[in-house]
Amino acid sequence: VLPPTAFRPGPLKWIYLTLGLLMAATMVDMYVPLFGQRLAHLEPLVAGFLGVTLAVGWTTGEIASASVERRQAVTRIVAVAPLVMAIGLGSVALSVRAGASAAVTIGWAAALVVTGTGIGMAWPHLSAWAMGSVEDTAEGATAAAAINTVQLICGAFGAGLAGVIVNANQNDDGAAARWMFAVFAVLAALTAVASYRATRASVQSGSSSS
Repeated sequence: VLPPTAFRPGPLKWIYLTLGLLMAATMVDMYVPLFGQRLAHLEPLVAGFLGVTLAVGWTTGEIASASVERRQAVTRIVAVAPLVMAIGLGSVALSVRAGASAAVTIGWAAALVVTGTGIGMAWPHLSAWAMGSVEDTAEGATAAAAINTVQLICGAFGAGLAGVIVNANQNDDGAAARWMFAVFAVLAALTAVASYRATRASVQSGSSSS
């Protein structure tokens, strides 16, 4: 599944781990429309648009971040991206409650945009690093294909974790939402360790190769 370089010293394993954990953290989006209907009493169509806000942040963050070329700026972006996600998810966890007002619901939407921005700002650089961390052409194809594989596998695990949390609190929608967003905020914050290791290892690898 992964190129052999991922199992050797170097940044590739940390890059894939960061990609996977960031993707897993986005799986809270599966339940956003549900909680929008149950907690904020939104119409199904409006609740669906609430669920799209994370994707809007992802797209916007990726477009803006992809234009950054300075190595030092890129490493900082990748390093802080998980913390941006954690801030967005934590904000929702702290504000989610039954009978949410329109203002609170708009706050959820803004926080989800921030969450999406976090993964969007790191994704293009991590993907480029993954493909550029191998020297062999054949292994490069495997490295590129593994990005999608890691994304799908970790997304499935994230969706499963979200489902377990929600179903464990199925009698209390407010508690289910708070626990889900809080757990995934912690997951995103912990991902900062992997993203930091990925940036440090990438810088060291680039320095040694130059």
